[in-house]
Amino acid sequence: MKQIKSFLLLAVILFATSCNTENTYKVSGNISDVLNYYDENSTISSVYINIEGTKPGERVEVSPEGFFSINGTIDKPTLALLVIEVEIPGGYGQSRLIFILEKGNITLDHFINGTFSGSKLNDSVFKQIKSLQSAEKNSEEKVKEIEKFIKKHKNTPAPVVLLTYINALELVSIEEYVSIINNADESIRNNTVVSSIMTYINAEIKRKESSIATAEGQMFTDFSIEYDGEIQKLSDYVGNGNYVLADFWASWCRPCREETPYIIDAYNKFKEKGLVVIGIPINDNLEKTLSVINNLKIPYPQIMDGRNTASDAYNVTHIPHIILFGPDGTIIKRGLRGVEIDQVLSEIYN
Repeated sequence: MKQIKSFLLLAVILFATSCNTENTYKVSGNISDVLNYYDENSTISSVYINIEGTKPGERVEVSPEGFFSINGTIDKPTLALLVIEVEIPGGYGQSRLIFILEKGNITLDHFINGTFSGSKLNDSVFKQIKSLQSAEKNSEEKVKEIEKFIKKHKNTPAPVVLLTYINALELVSIEEYVSIINNADESIRNNTVVSSIMTYINAEIKRKESSIATAEGQMFTDFSIEYDGEIQKLSDYVGNGNYVLADFWASWCRPCREETPYIIDAYNKFKEKGLVVIGIPINDNLEKTLSVINNLKIPYPQIMDGRNTASDAYNVTHIPHIILFGPDGTIIKRGLRGVEIDQVLSEIYN
């Protein structure tokens, strides 16, 4: 009887070991090239796997040559992030790659390639991505391939990983991408990763629309800002019969402060001839805005937009950004800088 119990115990142990072997994974590769995206003298400090809704996995050291290896077990294929922590001069940074954590020996072929291989679903995803990158395929063929892949793998994490890389690599147009998502199952549409991508894409669509609407030659787009109990509008200044120079800036932006003397010179030189100059501080602490206005002795009025209302309306992604409006409100010139301001205004007024 004792021998039977011992045999059964051994069988249970062997069975448990067999099960663990079936569900084990190894994620390894070389990520030295991630440092190409960071300042000199940066180093990779560690790497770990993060699964949404769980604690981050154990941090693993990376060899001086950039090699790493992470081992573990997983019950079923799961969306995961490979998180690379980088020490940079004066701080730290993170880079992430999405992949499917599943049983198998999963290999990352360098960070810049972002290609995971060696397991069933990862092989399927990245094989599909390679197919979509073929120059011989037109947009319609790509969309059909993507929708077929999503349908085939809808009960796995594969569609989400594919959709993430399609967006990052711009393998289809924004319009095609939105159509693909709208045609996908609700579970995919509501996935947190896909939802965040769609939020970004919708913002991109709005930026594209505002960029077209506020291009040179277009009529100005009005906006309104509430500040100190009063409503300020761009139309309070623009479209009223005078040329208007509008400076999008912020107190924390050094190039903006360096640009200010050129704008003040233009204001003093051409104000008697009818030039109107306004500042539009964006994404700023308005107390600091007022402090800089006082320190630099800025004489012209400001539309105090501490948020991004004005920059969203004009798709201003970098500051300083200076726009010249015509007397009727037509956008004459965008992106004026330095001595070019005086040159353009001198041609108008002289």
